[in-house]
Amino acid sequence: MIYKYVRTGHGSTLKNAMEFESAWVGKDSAEYIAEDAAEDYFENHDGWESSWPQSFQIWTEDDEDYGVFEVEMEHEPVFSASET
Repeated sequence: MIYKYVRTGHGSTLKNAMEFESAWVGKDSAEYIAEDAAEDYFENHDGWESSWPQSFQIWTEDDEDYGVFEVEMEHEPVFSASET
């Protein structure tokens, strides 16, 4: 299903919302949809340069407001070693 989002607090409105797809459907799944929005932001809109958590306002394709959700990004440390 197609949804729209903006990051709150950045002067964005529904008019300039970014679209993304999510397999989750319905307002009961809104938290999971917000996580998908955060993933889209991270992967496709330079979200890796942002400080987290970020707040996202979510709408359906038909402009139904699902609310504002704060999304935290969990970091998985990756280590690599080389002999010196």
